[in-house]
Amino acid sequence: MKGKMPQPAIMELVDGRAGKCPHKSFGILLGLTLVVLPIIVDPGAWDSFRFPKTLWVRAIAISIVCVAGLCWISSFSREQFHLSWRALDSLGRSSLLVGIWLLVAALASPDPWGARWAVANAYAGLVLFFAARTYGRVNSAPGILQWMVVPVLLNLLALVSQRTGTWFVVLTEETWQRADPVDQRLLSAAGLMGNRNDLGMYFVLALATGLFLISRAKKRTGGITVAAAAVGLLLTTTITAIIAAGVLVLLWLLMSYRPVRGNAKQRLMGIAAATVLAIFLALIPAWPRLANYHSFVQSGQMDTATGGRLGVSSTALMMGAENPVTGVGPGRFEEEYLEFALKQRLSGQTTEPRVPLYFDMVHNDFLEIFAETGTIGLLTSLLFVGIYCSRLRPVGATAGSLLGLSQLAAMVICALLLFPLQIAGTYGILAITSGLALGDHEASTGHHR
Repeated sequence: MKGKMPQPAIMELVDGRAGKCPHKSFGILLGLTLVVLPIIVDPGAWDSFRFPKTLWVRAIAISIVCVAGLCWISSFSREQFHLSWRALDSLGRSSLLVGIWLLVAALASPDPWGARWAVANAYAGLVLFFAARTYGRVNSAPGILQWMVVPVLLNLLALVSQRTGTWFVVLTEETWQRADPVDQRLLSAAGLMGNRNDLGMYFVLALATGLFLISRAKKRTGGITVAAAAVGLLLTTTITAIIAAGVLVLLWLLMSYRPVRGNAKQRLMGIAAATVLAIFLALIPAWPRLANYHSFVQSGQMDTATGGRLGVSSTALMMGAENPVTGVGPGRFEEEYLEFALKQRLSGQTTEPRVPLYFDMVHNDFLEIFAETGTIGLLTSLLFVGIYCSRLRPVGATAGSLLGLSQLAAMVICALLLFPLQIAGTYGILAITSGLALGDHEASTGHHR
């Protein structure tokens, strides 16, 4: 058989090429995830909110791989077997580099078996991304994204109920009593995500999705999603998420702006000023917290002002500096933290003498990737993100590129102070919406390579 060989269906996971076999199944699995992931809770579990969401993402990723594998087997022939490096596009190649290095870093860590779940979570996110990209290329991305309005409204309802005291948390009494005061405070404005920071980041992603739906003629559903996400953000009083949402809206307006009559510069300045004013007003509910931060900064207590994050960040830098190639191992920050925190205290290299002796996450995804997978892990991750941005082509923006780039910018801001890539409730949704955004953009522009 001469000419280009047919592409097996399984290759669509990494290259997004058109094919009929898995698309319907991908759509069902991804749609279920968009609806179920933000609301799934196990009231009696030790980790009632985050762990069930992690299990869901892993299960869906395995299901997607099985569907693609079955479709491939059903159409298998020697001539169709064409799985090679050359068959992948640049995004697929960079994702393989990320995956390979995660394995290398895990094998080089003190506990390779213990790193398996972190590697599995990263692989699951990549599977969701490429499955969504495949689906978005040949199907309607708005058709699947419009279902996000359901969990957004349910989370808003839970949040309002928690803030008014009518429905505090979805937990058993035993689990609630076991939570410490800090966790109880976070749960008081956490909706069904379990943490107000998690919920704030989810509402940011929902805001971007709502804007996408509006731009794709789903104005009623998109408007409800935008309104619910905006109200939810205000009620969470999550400062980082509110600022990220403002940047998202500003970028969306600037990238979609088309000069008409009048002074284009003045119009752009007006858009920027209106967005900044909106961010300022949105932060009003968080002013008491901002006042506390300001008082700590004035007294020189920078680490206290950031909730211990400066000391933790310096500890993460020390981890990466002492293990510059492979890091301490994927998912091993929490296990290695105490040793390095004690080194920080003894060396006196932190802004304050009291470095927290326990922290489960860095609250900075870039530093966490560096600490856990080393310089190469960080560079391969940034390469993947860079290629993703280049594929979206901001010039001549489509609705897909607006969604992909604006929410990515918002998540970068969140990643500097929070942990969107560590929580399945956010990275699962981000993977799907980013993949759909790229697939929709490629379908709109006809650019598939």
